[in-house]
Amino acid sequence: MVIVGISLIVKRLVQKAQQKFEYLTRPPPVRRMNRRDGSRTRAMPRFDYGASFMNALRIAAGGGLGSGSGNPIWMAVWMSTLMFVAFPVAGVSATWYILLSPFTLIFDGLNPWTDGLLRGVQFTHFCAKHMMEGTPLIEAFKQP
Repeated sequence: MVIVGISLIVKRLVQKAQQKFEYLTRPPPVRRMNRRDGSRTRAMPRFDYGASFMNALRIAAGGGLGSGSGNPIWMAVWMSTLMFVAFPVAGVSATWYILLSPFTLIFDGLNPWTDGLLRGVQFTHFCAKHMMEGTPLIEAFKQP
């Protein structure tokens, strides 16, 4: 019985050694490359349709890729104005508007001040609207 057990163990060891040897000497499988982008595997779809930063700005402005879309340079100007001017102005204006608004019922002379502060709060909307349209500064501040 011992001899039969030892022979079975040796037989299994020899089979494992042969399998390892075949695995190591076998040529690697040929992997086909994807014809579209050259990658071997596609984990995620690739959405590259030639969209540059300028095209993304035009699309964001609502004009699409066709004509009639806003100027990307003016969009960048309005975006920087929104971030560095309009947000601080709106924050300060909102604080003072909240503080002075209840007193307009008592003092009628504060109404022009609170109206100006309200326009300061709405300055972020003004900048964002003109950023999306890409309008030049001169046209944005024209009086109708």
